[in-house]
Amino acid sequence: MRRMRSLLSLSRRELRSDPWSMLGPGIVVATTAAFLHPCMTFLSMTIGSQGEAWRAAHPDYAVADDVALACMVMSFTVVPAIVVLGGLGAGTVGNMAGRIVQWRLAGASPRQSGGVVIGMLSASALAAGALGTAASIPLLPATVGMILEAAGLSGIDVPVDPAAMGATLGAVFLTGALGAVRPAVAASRVLPGPTLREAVPEPGGHRRTRAALALALAAGAVSTGSSAFAAKPGAAIDSAFNAILGSGVLAVGAVAAGAPWVFPRVNALLGRAVPATASPAWFAACRQSSAYPKRTTRAALPFFAGAGVAGLFTGMIGTWQRAIDASGQAERLNTVDTVICLTPPVAIGLVGTACQMLLSRRQRIADFASLRVAGASRRTVLGAAVGEAALTSATVFLLSTGFTLLVSTMTARALSATGLPAEGSLVWPPLAAVVAGGFAAAAAVNVSAALRANRGNPRGLLARE
Repeated sequence: MRRMRSLLSLSRRELRSDPWSMLGPGIVVATTAAFLHPCMTFLSMTIGSQGEAWRAAHPDYAVADDVALACMVMSFTVVPAIVVLGGLGAGTVGNMAGRIVQWRLAGASPRQSGGVVIGMLSASALAAGALGTAASIPLLPATVGMILEAAGLSGIDVPVDPAAMGATLGAVFLTGALGAVRPAVAASRVLPGPTLREAVPEPGGHRRTRAALALALAAGAVSTGSSAFAAKPGAAIDSAFNAILGSGVLAVGAVAAGAPWVFPRVNALLGRAVPATASPAWFAACRQSSAYPKRTTRAALPFFAGAGVAGLFTGMIGTWQRAIDASGQAERLNTVDTVICLTPPVAIGLVGTACQMLLSRRQRIADFASLRVAGASRRTVLGAAVGEAALTSATVFLLSTGFTLLVSTMTARALSATGLPAEGSLVWPPLAAVVAGGFAAAAAVNVSAALRANRGNPRGLLARE
């Protein structure tokens, strides 16, 4: 008990001394809380007195369906948040390696160092979750109204429920604790010697385990998706769509697991597609991306997760609506449930991309300052910053477009089995909007680093960085 208290006091002291170190994870957690609070409010209304009134007014009302809808939205919020927090937290631990060495030299064991990191991330998650919950209160009528519309209910006043706020904080705290597992492992592996020599090796990341996971997910995606292609006339559309969704999610997971191999190779292919002699800025951007593949992968991974989910949903719903239009029917699909499931992972992915790039902003400033020392003009440095963001966005766009086309083709095959005329085609606008948002976030961070490198003496800036 005494040891636990000392670890908690160390976590509090570290957070007070440098609260900005947890800024990136805090922003992601606040975004997560803003999406979880409406779901918790809807659940509270469903299982409370409001739900009893709905059941009395509508005898065929099914509580289980609405609970399942809220749980589905929460799962599409919590799972991406945990993944993004793991990557951000590991990057944060890398930036504070010197402080972790001080704990170790003061007598802390590797396990205790990991415990301090868990305490810091969990405490910051709770504080950021409270801010995100409070910020979402003015938007509750609109956000909960969308969930009510997806459930077939409307015209209902949305209260501010203290129980829902408490449940949101509990869910956010649990999300932060689960997202802190990977950073805690990274903290326990920080070695004093290499850190003091400023020669910390990049962790291998369990390459064999990651490769086995990627292959297993890919095999599952192929096995699940084959049932959609093998749909026979008269097949149930619900089971086919479940197979399509499952196959798409597994495929996105397979690429995410194999990101250290997939992203650098696609980046290299796109870099060679445009001649390096096209401009000095493009040449510098391609060299920067190839020189730091792990940094590029960490920034692109949450971006790809959001764009992949966007392609999954828009490919299926867009193809279905086009098939209905081609059949001459005037029916319009209710896409509200798609929007409320799609928005959280996309938003968390884009926010995670910006925060991940902010973690490496200091190194990016040094890289752009090195370009200036090598003789590049200020305009070339700015162009390289934008070009690197464009290269990452193009990689994500190419991969997510492939997912959109694959899901659209599977949906068309399933709809054809039910008698609807359908053809697989790309659904551009939503996916393009997600990629444009990711590019804007990446370019803003890169350009700010380039502007900093363009000010003053680059050699002096390199010495300070």
